[in-house]
Amino acid sequence: MSYSVIVRPEAEEDVESAYRWYQRKSRDRGTYFLRVVRALLGTIERNPGIYPKVYQDVHRALLRGFPYAIYYVEEGDVIHVVACTHTRRHPRRWRSRI
Repeated sequence: MSYSVIVRPEAEEDVESAYRWYQRKSRDRGTYFLRVVRALLGTIERNPGIYPKVYQDVHRALLRGFPYAIYYVEEGDVIHVVACTHTRRHPRRWRSRI
């Protein structure tokens, strides 16, 4: 099955905010963060069921090398990315986006 990934505006802002933070620390680190996010989104697009459901129908995929997680919901052949949040901050904040 072929899936489409839609990154909601709130999730885009999450990624952008984290990118800016890492970019201030090190230009290479910010760029690497974006590459890891893109790679994980590609994995989710190819096989969204491999990551566990953590709340109702919401899946969580952890970013390798960063303390962030991507939260997403499958709706038919569409994957809605609802958040990309730091795993130690406001762990339930993303739930209001469902």
